[in-house]
Amino acid sequence: MTTVIQAEHLKFSYGDKAVLKDINLTVQPGEIVGLIGVNGAGKTTLLNILLGLLSGTGTVKVFDQQPGTTAIKGRLGSMLQGDMIIPSITVGDILAFAAAETPDALDPAALL
Repeated sequence: MTTVIQAEHLKFSYGDKAVLKDINLTVQPGEIVGLIGVNGAGKTTLLNILLGLLSGTGTVKVFDQQPGTTAIKGRLGSMLQGDMIIPSITVGDILAFAAAETPDALDPAALL
């Protein structure tokens, strides 16, 4: 089984300001993980690294590959720093829609 996310000793700084300090994270298929923290804690920075939009130091793998590769881009979706409120649509409906648009997608009911 392929590990979804593997980060070892991940670090990232904006100039002299260290944002991520020795992050170690493993996410296995089927796990649901939430990132919680105050503004400036590094949540969005971590997601940007996982998406391949930023590069940190340390080891980062998404589906056992480097973030940002074409193969990974075809398996991930994200919506950063925005709201999407559609009346009467559930999270399950949104996941089902995304799964229908993605070949070989997981059953969205398995994610809930």
